[in-house]
Amino acid sequence: MPLFEYRARDKTGKVVIGTVEATGKKTAVETLRKHDLVIISIELKRKIEIIPARVSRKDLVVMSRQLATMLEAGLPIVIALKTLVRQTENPKLKDVLTDVAASVEGGTKLSLALAAYPKAFSNYFVSLVKTGETTGQLDKVLLVLADQQEKDYTLISEIRGALMYPIFIVVGLFVVGLLMIVMVIPQLTAILEEAGQELPIATRMLIGTSNFLTSYWWLVLIVILGIILAVRSYVQTEEGRKWWDGLKLRLPLVGDLFRKIYVARFAGSLSGLIIGGTPIVEALKIAGDVTGSEIYKEVFYETSDAVRGGKPITSVIEKREEVPPMVANMMAVGEKTGKLGEILLVVNNFYTKEVDTSLKGLVRLIEPAVMIIMGIAVGIMVAAIIMPMYNLAGAM
Repeated sequence: MPLFEYRARDKTGKVVIGTVEATGKKTAVETLRKHDLVIISIELKRKIEIIPARVSRKDLVVMSRQLATMLEAGLPIVIALKTLVRQTENPKLKDVLTDVAASVEGGTKLSLALAAYPKAFSNYFVSLVKTGETTGQLDKVLLVLADQQEKDYTLISEIRGALMYPIFIVVGLFVVGLLMIVMVIPQLTAILEEAGQELPIATRMLIGTSNFLTSYWWLVLIVILGIILAVRSYVQTEEGRKWWDGLKLRLPLVGDLFRKIYVARFAGSLSGLIIGGTPIVEALKIAGDVTGSEIYKEVFYETSDAVRGGKPITSVIEKREEVPPMVANMMAVGEKTGKLGEILLVVNNFYTKEVDTSLKGLVRLIEPAVMIIMGIAVGIMVAAIIMPMYNLAGAM
């Protein structure tokens, strides 16, 4: 059941602060009044989501589209939400929607009920729903939201699918190489050492690596885990996230791909917010959050502050190298013509296609690179083990 935080005055005039459980805001107010409390403020408390963790993008796309369709058909929102509960297969989302339906039935706005679950519904999602409630076009806003989320979901799926094969090959190569070093090479090196021949430097290095990993595998594991935990802890800080996001943009080959992904996300999110009716100052900050990059978040927060101060929307963007000049020019045209939302949608479509093209090119480049790495690895193995074995057999 929803939990509400309140500030109120009792009979003596003393200010009291507390929480009350109720099916909705109206019910919570009535409950407090029965206890002779004069309410100063009351707000829905954001829940600590222990059971209902993150909900997949695919489930959110389906939910948004179904809810929009039912509202467009004229169903009351409470009935639509309860219908969604029955249709939803994801148990986590079902629990969330059950609570949301109860809150809305009790008089809470849909946006406030959704905001109680920040892990399931992003700030972008809640802001668009709030805009739809304000303008009375919730069904249309939900369709825009579903379309944008579907594009984002498709983009992420394409990236994962394109990188799956190279990652599988690299991991498989690493595992096979590790097994060779730890299990096979010690048996072969025993034969070479017994022969008493002088071994090539490549063979000695490989034997040394094998002996170290066999004897001190636990130390290697501790060091690797320590580095991973240290980097992860640093990346969770604001400075660390900024460093990591900046590093991704500077990486060869993939840096340009990340830039296109962030621009596509920003353009699509800002387009949806503007078309939905969200004020541009607020929309810029929300779109900055949606990009998932601290670098781009900083850019669009600065842009929001500049717009609030009366400057053009491109006053900051055109000076930052992270934003392609074409995007700044398109946004300038959109601002002048009053069609910023529509133009940003064109930018989103363009960069979504660019990401797809870049991904295909990257995969075509990775495949021969992996083959070259495999060839080098096999060559090292041959030079370090097979050749000495062959020389030993010739000497006998």
